[in-house]
Amino acid sequence: MTLHLIFHETASIFVEFSPLTSQDLLFLPLQPPGKPNTFSATPAAEMNGSFSPDGRFVAYCSDESRPGEFEVFISSFPPSGSKWQVSSSGGYWPVWSEDGREIYFVSGTTLMATEVIPGATFQFGPPHPLFTIRPAENFLGGAHADYSVYPGRQKFLLNQLTSKGESPPITVVANWTSELKRK
Repeated sequence: MTLHLIFHETASIFVEFSPLTSQDLLFLPLQPPGKPNTFSATPAAEMNGSFSPDGRFVAYCSDESRPGEFEVFISSFPPSGSKWQVSSSGGYWPVWSEDGREIYFVSGTTLMATEVIPGATFQFGPPHPLFTIRPAENFLGGAHADYSVYPGRQKFLLNQLTSKGESPPITVVANWTSELKRK
């Protein structure tokens, strides 16, 4: 069973459930189309894979350091065994900035950021809190991040609970310009 598919120019990454290894990350080469390959299959659960903008790295979550407690890791792509743990106090839903210079993730009810230092190998600064969020009820159990980073890193789009504890409905209007012209 597949949970979530994230695309990059060269591959897509997704979660597959295995009775032997829990949740594993697999990738599917897109150019040329190929068969799924294992990105990470360990006794730990791996999920929430996200490609860096240049396609050289994948950010993901795993409970390998403490069973049941997820942290954010970065691995090289294609997989080579190089891996770095970015978070230390819990982490879900890693999302790269548009230019690849920051990684965002959720730790508890806080949106965190980590600077990515440009270079031949992956280097990063310490995570720091950005602001408190009120995640929707299914936020940590959902198949995709309930937030997005606006280009330029100045704005965030969040799906969070209202002050009454409800998750507000989201309405997407397609072809809104033609509707506007009709009125």
